[in-house]
Amino acid sequence: MTPVPTHHLRPLLLCLLLGLLVTGCSTPAQTGRYSATLITQQDHVVEDGQVLVGDTVVAGGTVVLEEGAEHRGTVTVLAGEARISGRVAGDLTVLGGTATLTGTAELTGDVVSAGGSIARDPGAVVRGTTTEEPSPATVLERGREPRAAGERALWSLLGVAVMAGLAWLAARLVPRPLHRTSAAATGFPVVSGALGTLVLITALPLVASMIFTLFLIPVAGIVLLGLGAATVYGLLAVGRALGVRAARRLGRTWSTPVAAALGTAVLVAALQLIGLVPFAGAAVTGIVVVVAVGAGFLTGFGLRPYTPPDDGIDDGGALHAEG
Repeated sequence: MTPVPTHHLRPLLLCLLLGLLVTGCSTPAQTGRYSATLITQQDHVVEDGQVLVGDTVVAGGTVVLEEGAEHRGTVTVLAGEARISGRVAGDLTVLGGTATLTGTAELTGDVVSAGGSIARDPGAVVRGTTTEEPSPATVLERGREPRAAGERALWSLLGVAVMAGLAWLAARLVPRPLHRTSAAATGFPVVSGALGTLVLITALPLVASMIFTLFLIPVAGIVLLGLGAATVYGLLAVGRALGVRAARRLGRTWSTPVAAALGTAVLVAALQLIGLVPFAGAAVTGIVVVVAVGAGFLTGFGLRPYTPPDDGIDDGGALHAEG
């Protein structure tokens, strides 16, 4: 495989630096200092007489609330373990990992378990309700009303129309950057997919961590908007390539903006239909997305063409870009 030049990875450095900042919040918060605590590794103990203020998210490691200690906020266990012998003034949600309530534990809120396990001593006091769900998705989707078939179809058509309009506009306003990104996606799909995968697996976990840290929530929002824009732009580039190639195959003389709009409409509609197929639909959509995102970063969002290093190795299965 053609190696990815290191200078194309510079956009990831900011994410990595922010990740180091987040790890600094992986210890129990001092009273009034933080509004949330993220536990990612090792054991963290709240001793007798101590008070931990704010929500706590256990994404690894272990948090121990000793007898006589108090936690004021929600405890969410995604991975790792929470051992509670003190008082929790809030809810306990276990979406993964385990939680142990000893005989001296007291919870003023509700207990929800989905995809995790809770060991509860008969002497533990839970003043709220206790709910067990079959999977975390059930908890996350709780309260969402299913849409009618007609409403889903209308939103799907609206999404196709919006993306087609954006493709036409991009092909009119920034034709050369869109063409360069399109050439990278279709000419070097393996390199683009590798870089796109690296970007997403680096950025998304960091965004999830930032959300649980109050002063990084605006940064998380900016990163999410950037990832969303990169995904949309990459899909427009792939749609442009699809439309141009379809026009050539059919012998049509469509203008590039029209070809881009039609190709993007077909691409988005196809992804929506494929997405209805369990597992396979998600896999195909994921491949298209990572290639699209990677092509954008590979070309600096079209500011420069991608030229692979001259190592004598072609990108496996590459389709040469249209001229």
